[in-house]
Amino acid sequence: MMYQTSRLLRHMTYWFLANRNGSLDIEARVSRLRPGVLALDAALPGVLSGADLARHQEKCAELVAAGVSDKIARQIANLGPLNAGLDIVEIATAADVEVPFAARVYFGLGDALSLDWLRDQTERLAVDGHWQAVARGALRENLYSLQRRLVSAALAVKRPRKADPAATVAGWLERRRADVEHLRQSLKEMKTGAAAADFPTLSVALQALRRLAPA
Repeated sequence: MMYQTSRLLRHMTYWFLANRNGSLDIEARVSRLRPGVLALDAALPGVLSGADLARHQEKCAELVAAGVSDKIARQIANLGPLNAGLDIVEIATAADVEVPFAARVYFGLGDALSLDWLRDQTERLAVDGHWQAVARGALRENLYSLQRRLVSAALAVKRPRKADPAATVAGWLERRRADVEHLRQSLKEMKTGAAAADFPTLSVALQALRRLAPA
């Protein structure tokens, strides 16, 4: 539990440093983003889907089996999805939608494109020395950045007033069908490979993902 907590804090610290836009007024930015992050935390796990939801449920069950209370187990299980929290809040603000709506699109699109699998493979990369650790961190941050751009693009498209998150995801996938199929075929071949994904393999996957993401 301490590891997951410190990992989230480290990721959010890097996020602030990478997105400071020339200013590093941490107090002001934290005050602006806090309500959205709290809203996302309160909406979990209801906004999750696919592997992200299954992972949340497994983590809760694991912690409860170890003697952790249900409430604390849920809070700790929320920490994984909250790694995307700052991106989701910024996406929701830019698209003028509620945080839970943006979160459902974020995790729904991630499930549809197997971005959760890519993230798992990145986390499982074995590193030997400082620079491989830096390379793994760069892959992880690139994946978060690409997912943010994809979700922003999906929400930027004009949609019916009462469109739901699932319809928003489905509509965007249909509009980008050719590139989506290319990505899915690439990931299918990677998943059926005999060996675990390595640095070159994941770099190729991110390149295929970039074809979908607007500049």
